Amino acid sequence: MPNVIEIPAMEDGQIKWHKVGEIYKHPARHSKLYKIITRLKKEIVVSPNHSLIVLDEEKMVPKVSSINQLKGKELLPTIGSLPEINSGVSEIDVLDYVEGRDIAVENGLVMIKNHSNNWKIQNGLKKIIPLDKNFLYFLGLYAAEGSTYGNNFVMITNSDKEVMNKVKQFLKSINLYKGQKINKNTLRVYCKSLVRFLQSLTGMPKNIKGKGRSCGIKKVPDFVFGLPKELIGAFLRGCYDGDGYVGKKWKIINYSSTSEMLAGGIIKLLEILGFQFRLRRRKSQQTKWRDSLCINIPYLEAKKFKELIGFYNQNKLKNLNYLVELYESKDIHQDFINYLEIPQNLSLKFREKLTANLPREDKQIYFCLFCKERITKSSKYKNKNRYYCPICHKAFYEKEVIKKTVRDYVYYDEKGKFRDGAIPWNRGLFRGRHSFKEFRDYIKKNNLEEYLKFFNSNIKWDRIEKIEPVNYEGDVYDFVVPGVENFAAGLGGIITHNTASFAGQQESYLGIKGDRQLLQAVRDCVSSLFTDRAISYREDQGFDHLKIALSVGVQKMVRSDKACAGVMFSCDTESGFADVTVINSSWGLGESVVKGRVTPDEFMVYEPLIDKYKPVVSKKLGAKEKKLIYGKEVGQATLEINVPKKEREKFTLTDQEILELAKYSVIIEKHYKRPMDMEWAKDGIDKKLYIVQARPETVQSRKRIDVLEEYILIGRKKGVLARQKKGVREFKILVQGVAIGSKIGQGEANVIKNVKDIDKFKHGQVLVTQETDPDWEPVMKIASAIVTDRGGRTCHSAIVSRELGIPCIVGTGDGTRKIKTGQKVTISCAEGETGFVYKGLTPFKVERTKVESLKRPRTKIMMNLGEPEQAFSFSFIPNDGVGLAREEFIINNY
Repeated sequence: MPNVIEIPAMEDGQIKWHKVGEIYKHPARHSKLYKIITRLKKEIVVSPNHSLIVLDEEKMVPKVSSINQLKGKELLPTIGSLPEINSGVSEIDVLDYVEGRDIAVENGLVMIKNHSNNWKIQNGLKKIIPLDKNFLYFLGLYAAEGSTYGNNFVMITNSDKEVMNKVKQFLKSINLYKGQKINKNTLRVYCKSLVRFLQSLTGMPKNIKGKGRSCGIKKVPDFVFGLPKELIGAFLRGCYDGDGYVGKKWKIINYSSTSEMLAGGIIKLLEILGFQFRLRRRKSQQTKWRDSLCINIPYLEAKKFKELIGFYNQNKLKNLNYLVELYESKDIHQDFINYLEIPQNLSLKFREKLTANLPREDKQIYFCLFCKERITKSSKYKNKNRYYCPICHKAFYEKEVIKKTVRDYVYYDEKGKFRDGAIPWNRGLFRGRHSFKEFRDYIKKNNLEEYLKFFNSNIKWDRIEKIEPVNYEGDVYDFVVPGVENFAAGLGGIITHNTASFAGQQESYLGIKGDRQLLQAVRDCVSSLFTDRAISYREDQGFDHLKIALSVGVQKMVRSDKACAGVMFSCDTESGFADVTVINSSWGLGESVVKGRVTPDEFMVYEPLIDKYKPVVSKKLGAKEKKLIYGKEVGQATLEINVPKKEREKFTLTDQEILELAKYSVIIEKHYKRPMDMEWAKDGIDKKLYIVQARPETVQSRKRIDVLEEYILIGRKKGVLARQKKGVREFKILVQGVAIGSKIGQGEANVIKNVKDIDKFKHGQVLVTQETDPDWEPVMKIASAIVTDRGGRTCHSAIVSRELGIPCIVGTGDGTRKIKTGQKVTISCAEGETGFVYKGLTPFKVERTKVESLKRPRTKIMMNLGEPEQAFSFSFIPNDGVGLAREEFIINNY
């Protein structure tokens, strides 16, 4: 049978078992990780670079979020219930679990040989044991209360007579109960093979003296997870008869264990049975004992617990019956799991859907002359209608107010009274704090099932309570789960995003021909593990240099040397605006775009209009002076040549091809459920477009958007000289290009044209060069800003500067010629899409505003959009839409 590993993962709003494609393991030495604790005390520890899945509470759909984006109150998806595996196994072969040269089988009994000649007189263990309720109950009780003494005998301790009778019943079935007496509530079973069998299943005791040798190492036997629910229930009954507790005062069913592995396994079994629970860590009162992990099941689940698990212990059963009766005596029960805050915009969407088919008629509404808020009709004065504004506390006659005619559903009569049989104005408004059960009931009642996909009982959303840094020493793991790219981890099954990817620090080679060139290219790829840039990257990430594995992929080349190629992002690379696809394109191989050797064409597509009217919102012609083609000489993989003027002056893609790529972008982003960075190529022979690479976008998807940060040059206003009291401040523009980011940086310029000279660069200087590639990254990290002659928004310089959070201007054309080494310069990316390099150190300020601290007034806030290129970044400012847009920009651009 193949060794297949499966793990719980989320797919289409359901928790399912999925096959693991790959497992990544790397050591964390003296590392700081983050422990996330939820309100139900579920836990997960993640590295700083790991991303999670959280609920977008504005849209009620999951989204991917990195650690630094979390505010600490988000909802995380956790396992509500796991599908039953039911492996179909009906019996167990003891020899599959006990090992050693001293194992012998005599007459169907497994025995342990020793140096004595009479070893055959020992009590043997049946080789085949049926997987029935008696056996599973015994295993559960042993996991909770059992222990072994040396290699000689097993001890089961319990004070309840009925529990011990069940132990005897199982031991009789395997011929190991011979009328032994119970002494001090303990039954001893002398059978060496049973000792070894149980230790193999549930954990090997520690090599220490005294009690507690096995209490911290116990675990659930692996095969139990694949059993039918009734047998899982029998195992859990044994556990709870041992270390379970029913609290009448606290109305809980509790299980406590000092073994985190055992508690974690029991949690998984409870998830398979569909139980709700809360976790709690309990500190030991004595330093010599370990702390314990408590699993608390609420009394709302008491009846279900009695049916699926239950007790043989009579006192515990009595208390369980009390909780069942208490639950059944009440008509209303609080939803245990958590609550949900219904945002205003979602509530309005509900109302719009519910009132869409109601009859409408023209009606007149009135607004205050001063605050422009809606006002109400008051009493008449001298037969004249009067209106009152509750905000301004002013009264108006009808001729003084602002009137507006709207078409709406009218639920009141001429006197303002509610019409008989009418639907009230607040029909569909569902706001504020509600339990998940209330939310599901409301959705079902009002036929809004599209919002129910991620709120079934299979997934439980649990709110983050605390995020704390923890020092960690050991290994960290990541799973690649093909198709869904997420998996459940931690205590309580928190769904986390699969972030196992390396940042492209290795070499890639194009145009390889023949076996000899291929083998050499593979050697060169592996050798690139130890380039300066790769070593620098691993140092930053805390990876062990000698514990890195690398596989080399070989792809068929797309003949883009006869057409075009480039890079594509499924979000705006500057603002992070999600509903746009950005495409950069140039003639020839795409490496010229990736490495910033050319200034490419740039296209923007608004994704919501992709199948509607004019989705291409921006087309910018790039210079495209050079292009890469396949080499013509022996051993020459690629060759850079000049592009004819006729080709430079036309776009590389047609509108139809732009839309085709944008549709690919939408499909890929939807599949991976996060913004993506893609490389594409057009084959000049078959004329088809190919996606040749897709990886997660690493900057905007991890960016915090709860703080608005604005860099402002003092004395300058959007490229125009600003007059001040003391005269005019001069701003001499040295060069300009495409702005990357929205920050301002300044310092002494250092013009470096060859990567061999990067040792001349000093910390805090402004790097000025023709273009960059991964070899430049060690100095890019210490630069205050970057300026390049060539490149577009998706070139290497742009991508790395975003990751580093420093201002960068690409595609200046002649920056290396007009800027001199040692010259003091200011780099401004804070003035829209165009970045400026100013002579001298110009003063600037930074204004930061916390979005959370901005209280929304009752008045709708509409954007005055004076600069269309900043529309995407402005979208993150709390607003109710665009109220004013400058018409000349629309006319000029469209």
